[in-house]
Amino acid sequence: SPDQIAHHQTDSEVRQKLGKLQSGIKNMLSSIVRFVSPETDSTDYNDIVEAADQCLEHVAKGLDTLKGNISQPLPVLSRVTNYELPKPQLKFPVTIDNSKTRFVPTLKEKPNALSELNPNTPHPYKHEIEHLQFKQTQLLSQETSINQLEEIPLQIVQSQEEFEAMLSELKQVKEIAVDLEHHNFRSYQGFVCLMQVSTREKDYVVDPFPIWNEMHKLLPVFTDPEIVKVFHGADMDVVWLQRDFGLYIVNMFDTGRASRKLMFPKFSLAYLLQSICDVKTDKSYQLADWRVRPLTPDMIMYARMDTHYLLYIYDVLKQKLTKKACQLKMHELELTREVFQDSKEVCLKRYEKPDLKKVGITKKPEFMSIQERVLLEDLMEWRDEAARQEDESPSYILSGKLLTELACRPPKDFAHLMSKVPQQSPIFKRDSQKILEIITQAEEKAKSTTHEESIKLLHPTKPHTQRKLKTFTPQERQAKYTVTIFKPEKSLIFYDENPTEVKPSVQKKCQEISKQFHNYFAVILPKETTMQVEQEKPQKPQKPKEKPEEIPQSVQEKYSLPRKKLPTDKRLKINIHKKQKLTDKGDMKVGWLDNVELAPV
Repeated sequence: SPDQIAHHQTDSEVRQKLGKLQSGIKNMLSSIVRFVSPETDSTDYNDIVEAADQCLEHVAKGLDTLKGNISQPLPVLSRVTNYELPKPQLKFPVTIDNSKTRFVPTLKEKPNALSELNPNTPHPYKHEIEHLQFKQTQLLSQETSINQLEEIPLQIVQSQEEFEAMLSELKQVKEIAVDLEHHNFRSYQGFVCLMQVSTREKDYVVDPFPIWNEMHKLLPVFTDPEIVKVFHGADMDVVWLQRDFGLYIVNMFDTGRASRKLMFPKFSLAYLLQSICDVKTDKSYQLADWRVRPLTPDMIMYARMDTHYLLYIYDVLKQKLTKKACQLKMHELELTREVFQDSKEVCLKRYEKPDLKKVGITKKPEFMSIQERVLLEDLMEWRDEAARQEDESPSYILSGKLLTELACRPPKDFAHLMSKVPQQSPIFKRDSQKILEIITQAEEKAKSTTHEESIKLLHPTKPHTQRKLKTFTPQERQAKYTVTIFKPEKSLIFYDENPTEVKPSVQKKCQEISKQFHNYFAVILPKETTMQVEQEKPQKPQKPKEKPEEIPQSVQEKYSLPRKKLPTDKRLKINIHKKQKLTDKGDMKVGWLDNVELAPV
């Protein structure tokens, strides 16, 4: 009730107890979320509810298994992941490069090329994407029916023979749907764990781990302009394919961009599946550990549904785009062409190595002392270096929240350090003594660091912000730009340094229009030209300067009369009935009005 709320807010003892109770409940709920998803410390209501449901469901399945009601083994809980799994990236035939050097594309050949392969080009297929011409058959919408999961066969691709068979079938179709599953909590840059590809006749779930060296053979299909690649929200998928397999996309249709063009209330794939296909997906698998092998049937089903319905969604969205274009009185294919054009921008994205040094750091350095800033910078440097060497994410080694806590409240000894970090990674345990040394050295380092230097440690100035704009003197500016008003006979207007002559009739018409709107047309001529096309403005006759008005003088100043001295008393004795005779000039002086000039009677 309102009375109880007011009592809680005014009573300090009740408010303190409620605060402690609320903090304890919040920490407990956060622990549940961390158990389900160790990479996050979220206390959002939806995440807490979802985590609790997953835990209770897993407990129920475990009890049923113990009672003998379920003969099959218990599947892996989707969001409860075993982060101590052996790293699959250690078995990849390529060397993982976590250095700070620039990423270099691994492309060795360039199929479907319009230009030669240049190893120094950041994006090898930039020319092909920019000069891509969409065919009318790709823009036209077609009536199709939805295919249920039971009607389409599923192929799990895990060997080279299965991969070659899939590749030959993909080259025969005109549209494919593609999606990826990614993992980045136990890797610095992350890696692709699963690829889903669907045609109108078959679904493929590709396990890239055993055929990592074969995945680059998909490049002829992904760069073929005759085949439309349908993605949903492909901004990250594009760069992941470049990083891991050297694959680039030419001719894409992004259903996420189409959803925005149609201004849907939501742009997620789950919304499109539910609104168009009447299919509801299990969101709990979005944060699943896709490194787990073998994959559970539920995980395979979730991965398959991401692309199985995507081609039907692609057809429906093109129909909606055509209908909306007709309603807006545009060409019927205009909006569809715009979506294809927007998808070009996604294809032009290129992979760049991430800098995860400050990941998880939310506290602003302005609210920290010099010693705290110096220590936080040194701890971030240690965490980033260890993550690069061990191919781990910085959040796995030590979260940004705990890193800030160590910087703001540094531990005094080893026991204090261990008590501050409840969940300790193996790398943190290994480097615990090194962390104590960093804390000790930071105290001495902070004594010789100024306030400005400590701010720059956490927020270094970027090189492009240090450049200043070139300034011109008035003479240089006058020589560089010449503004012209009119020329009576002929005028030269320059477009891309190619002069074209303007007819006198056109010039006359321009003059008439400019007079009507009281505006002048400005033409910028280059410095080299010697033509004088400026017309001098008629000078207006200057008005003679008026003499400043004289300030009126008082009676005493005008006739050199002596001023009456006022008494020094605070209360002035003034006789208002005192009268004086008129002077020869017709002025009047009446007692306390001595300093006021009155008009003659």
